[in-house]
Amino acid sequence: MTTSLPTVLTALDNVMPVYAIPLAAQQIGDKGVKHIAKSLLKSRNFKQHNTNNKYHPIEACDFSNNALTDNCLNDISLIVHTITTLKDLKLNGNALLGQKDSTSSLFEAISNNTTLKSLRLENNDLHGENAMNVIANCL
Repeated sequence: MTTSLPTVLTALDNVMPVYAIPLAAQQIGDKGVKHIAKSLLKSRNFKQHNTNNKYHPIEACDFSNNALTDNCLNDISLIVHTITTLKDLKLNGNALLGQKDSTSSLFEAISNNTTLKSLRLENNDLHGENAMNVIANCL
């Protein structure tokens, strides 16, 4: 099931728990990922400072085929770091190159996430010495 960015942002702002962010092929781009990261961080801070639990036990994020570039890797890193229940992350079919320093922060977040079981990166253009070194250090 796929949904839209406004629907996801509205759901993250609600008290009802969210278990998945299904945004495959919605062309949300780097800005959409930034909005999701900010919303998730806000809901986590809300949980820490208020008795009304706004925590979302998200297990899956599908950002496949969304025209994402290396410019959103810091935001994806924040998402992976923030969602401690994340089991499945799909980043396949984007324009990720792995050429920016933010690639390291993404793979560091992935390697530190103990719940992540599935990561899909195929159909990106990850290449070059920087990307391969970062990926090798994560394994």
